[in-house]
This record gives sequence, structure tokens and C-alpha cells, in this order.
Amino acid sequence: MTNFDKEYWESRYQENASPWDIGTVTPPLQKYIDQLTDTSLKILVPGAGNGYEFEYLINKGFTNSYVLDIAPTPGLRNKYAEKMHSLLSKNGKIAGVLFQFPLTEAGPPFGGSIEEYIELFSPFFTINTLSTAYNSIPRRMDKELFFIFEKK
Repeated sequence: MTNFDKEYWESRYQENASPWDIGTVTPPLQKYIDQLTDTSLKILVPGAGNGYEFEYLINKGFTNSYVLDIAPTPGLRNKYAEKMHSLLSKNGKIAGVLFQFPLTEAGPPFGGSIEEYIELFSPFFTINTLSTAYNSIPRRMDKELFFIFEKK
């Protein structure tokens, strides 16, 4: 597997080699955020990159939102430096999109299967939702899994 240290991810941003970045909030996450009504929820966006989902949350009034990314370059870091870390508390939820195609070293993005994600996350999280996203952008259709996990 490719080296996943800070320098690796930083070089991806420096070389503009981030094909996973679609330049806007990912539709499955936007749909999920749009149905949330409690703007006091504590939300963590891991692997936030350029932070489109985070900015969307802030613009919707979710001021208790946090981001985390290993690379220092993404544009989000300069705009929201004070919100760059948080720990997920017991019963806290994470929601996001995982790629659904065979795992290879030819990424990023890197893939995986539902079975692999269940094995990886189930010791730490209750898996509330893990299914193919129905509202992905065309080039990602049937390649994204929307998930909602709750910390045990």
C-alpha cells in the first residue's frame, strides 16, 4: 500500500493530483446535512481536504463542526484554523462517503468493499447506514457508499 504520511498527502495537493476533489460538497453528504435540524450537533469531517462539506455545514449554521486533515496545504486550513481538531465522543456519529471498488495501490482515491469496511469499523462503531449512495455525481455513480456510524 502507498505511504500514507503527511508528506504523501501534501504532495498530492501540491501537484494538484486530487481526483477525489470535485470542487463542491459531495451530493450524498449535502443531502444528509440538509435533513439535520439540530444545528448544535458536534460534527467532525475527517479527511476534510479543501473543506467543502465543512463550509457547507458552517453556512447552514452548524457552528460546532470540526475538520481534520493530515496535509497542511488544503485551502480550508487558512480559513478555519481554529476548528482543525476534535475528538469524537461516545455515541458521536460520523457520516460520509467511502469509495466502493476494489482496493488497489493505484489511488487515491482508494477503494474497498462493504465487507472490508464492516470488518474495519465495526469494532469501534455501530454501523447505522452503509449503502450505495443513490445521489452521487455521474462519474461516481455506484462507486460511493454513504455511511453513518455511531461510536460505541
